Amino acid sequence: RDLIGAHKQNDGNNWIGVHVPAGRTYGDEMTAFADIADKYGKGEIRMMVEENVMIPHVSDENLEAALKEIADKIPRWSTAPLTLQKGTVSCTGNQFCGFSNINTKGNAIEIADRMDKKYEFPEGKSVRIHWTGCTNTCGQVQIGDIGLLGSKAKNSAGEQVEGVDVFVGGGIGQTSAIGKVVKKAVPIDEQLEDVLSEILEGQFGAKVRSGYVPTPKTVRAPKNPPKKAAAPKKAVAKPAGPLTMDEVKKHNTKEDCWIVISGQVYDVTGWLAEHPGGQGVIMPNAGGDATEDFTGQGHSKFAQDKLKDFIIGPLEGGG
Repeated sequence: RDLIGAHKQNDGNNWIGVHVPAGRTYGDEMTAFADIADKYGKGEIRMMVEENVMIPHVSDENLEAALKEIADKIPRWSTAPLTLQKGTVSCTGNQFCGFSNINTKGNAIEIADRMDKKYEFPEGKSVRIHWTGCTNTCGQVQIGDIGLLGSKAKNSAGEQVEGVDVFVGGGIGQTSAIGKVVKKAVPIDEQLEDVLSEILEGQFGAKVRSGYVPTPKTVRAPKNPPKKAAAPKKAVAKPAGPLTMDEVKKHNTKEDCWIVISGQVYDVTGWLAEHPGGQGVIMPNAGGDATEDFTGQGHSKFAQDKLKDFIIGPLEGGG
């Protein structure tokens, strides 16, 4: 059952299902979506197992306005995604999970976009592509029409690169089945598009779009691309001694953002656009002490290690 787009409820109202690319969202997007749910629905948001979101209880009178506002205020999301974008599910990936062998979300978004530009599918055809970074299979590769399990692979130069084991034939519901491995250790950048093309054309009725121009394969999938370009990281001279809080307070803008955590000073300017919670999570503490907020969120070991990339030096008086 297709839950994306506008659909009638039994009570005469409508629900709006919205596709979130690979389930990766940002704080400002969720805030905008919540505002739309308040304005046009009953303040309720529902989450889907396919990593998408829904607003129920939208009246006929409010439907067009709600759809327009979603498109205007959250342009990365879509109520009418193309076939492979709609069917793509991904685990967290190695940006925030130490178990993952690959950057699942970044590759999932890029591959789906490239293949949707290349192919059109029979009307009503769905193709579910599940990405997971390791054998814990949080992305449930075995039940996808196509499953991609992160692995290490060798490229044509003999270098170790990100790769996938390819599963085919999974299913759910009345067509439930466990997919079988058809290829192992496929380098994502060099070979995955060709492997997927063969499967999509042979098993899912994919046809190359008229006028399609292939993208050179030397173009790599972006690694967890941010919604907005991150500000270039400035070279910050290491202080000769501890920094004062008065100095930290001067760096309190999006273009120049310092924070203090546990007695250490960090320049997080270049991380604002990439932070998964959005820059709005960090900016309230810009030029100030973020220790309580950082420790209170229960950040992962990956996040704590990532913080080391931004350290400038100790705060006078410590903490």
